[in-house]
Amino acid sequence: MNAVDTNVLIYVSDTRDPRKRERSRELLAAPNPPVVMWQVACEFIAAARKLGAYGLSQAQAWEQLDQLLQFCPLALPSERVLTTARRLEATCQLSH
Repeated sequence: MNAVDTNVLIYVSDTRDPRKRERSRELLAAPNPPVVMWQVACEFIAAARKLGAYGLSQAQAWEQLDQLLQFCPLALPSERVLTTARRLEATCQLSH
């Protein structure tokens, strides 16, 4: 099993370095897509806050994570936990 690192997810969304962006997209489009560990998904959402100045909103970060999970499976605990975290962040101003 291969797992994706948080930095790969950040590079996909970060427009400042086109070379890293392209390479990270290649890694995610591999024939055997990596799994996304629960911790990496949470780290990506938290780190995406820093990309707001570069045009990535929290809503867009969540949408990108949703799209990624369409072809890269989430590893532990479950997608339901992510859905709950997203709802709590939006309705209660909580972060994780």
